[in-house]
Amino acid sequence: MAQHNDRFWMVYGHGTRQPVVRHKTEASALAEAERLAKAFPGVRFYVLEPVSMSVKIEVETTNLRLVGDLVARAAEYAEMIGCVHASPARPRHADGIPGDLSDSDIPF
Repeated sequence: MAQHNDRFWMVYGHGTRQPVVRHKTEASALAEAERLAKAFPGVRFYVLEPVSMSVKIEVETTNLRLVGDLVARAAEYAEMIGCVHASPARPRHADGIPGDLSDSDIPF
């Protein structure tokens, strides 16, 4: 798992609304907690620092240019070795994907 180095601190006043400001330094958060404690006597202000992070990742990316390049190279190799099933060159887009494909050719 990749390490996340964006450290931050937040100030929470017990019994108040949730914290919304992300301080870039611990000193900044501590100064804010002290300022708020003076402004609201009797309220306990806590300086919070994250101790862990969880994230669910559901995105998968497929490099279609690489797939198109591999298909083109396989066809070139088949022609080079004299494969009987080699078909004539297909028109291609600039990204290397065959240009004569239709939506019905896509299996999903």
